[in-house]
Amino acid sequence: MTLRSLLPFSIFALTGPSASAALVAHFDFEEGSGSSTSSQVGGWAGPFSGDPQWVSTDLAPVPSGTSAALAFDGDGDWIISNYAGIGGNADRSVSFWVQTSNGTQSTGIVAWGNSASNGTKWHVRTNNSGVNGPVGAIRTEIQGSFEIDGNPLTDGNWHHVVSIYSAGGTFGSGQVSHYVDGVLFSDGQTHTGGDTVAVNTTTSPTINGTIYPVTLGGRHQGTLSSFTGLIDEVRIYDHALDAGEVQALYQAVPEPSAGLLAGLAMSLGLLRRRR
Repeated sequence: MTLRSLLPFSIFALTGPSASAALVAHFDFEEGSGSSTSSQVGGWAGPFSGDPQWVSTDLAPVPSGTSAALAFDGDGDWIISNYAGIGGNADRSVSFWVQTSNGTQSTGIVAWGNSASNGTKWHVRTNNSGVNGPVGAIRTEIQGSFEIDGNPLTDGNWHHVVSIYSAGGTFGSGQVSHYVDGVLFSDGQTHTGGDTVAVNTTTSPTINGTIYPVTLGGRHQGTLSSFTGLIDEVRIYDHALDAGEVQALYQAVPEPSAGLLAGLAMSLGLLRRRR
């Protein structure tokens, strides 16, 4: 008899929904060596440009565990994958762990799309403009519009970030939600610009000068610029994650102990006999 079978219902359902549904790309950076990485979903390839460095110490507290991450030095390091990204105005979520102390950079952490016209790119980065919002806070932008939430991430510690978009036509009017370390930031802490810009992300699996696939540790904004910091566990979903899914990505829910399960089973048995 297993511990799970001790209970007439599944207590494990309380640990939150699976965070794997509708996962379309997952660069977990678990290779730990070599000059490329690959997605665990979809088979997307991610060859290195420059020399991103593998690190294996002082890693992010990823609930599922991690043995490696990638360090980008801001000097020509990035990964241009062959995954085109999510296009049009479809729902999407981008999740990753990041560590940086650079509050002045405007380059992307996870980015794709065409920055040549309004509404056609999808860039998740830190904000470098105090005029627009808190410097170092998470910023999602689409060219011509942006949304910034939360406190600066540039304290040199690992942070978990989720940028979620629920399709609504225009950008900057509440369609984007940002979670940082499991906390959803309210509209009162949101800084937006260009609210009337329509979302119409262009996608291409190839680099053709104007349309770009998913890039990790950099972004194409006219020219290609690279990120300074560490990144781990990049996930892209083709739907808007709910709060339970975000929590499942951010923190591990402890497995109930044998004693707890046995106690619950005994209590339920006593309740049944008393009826």
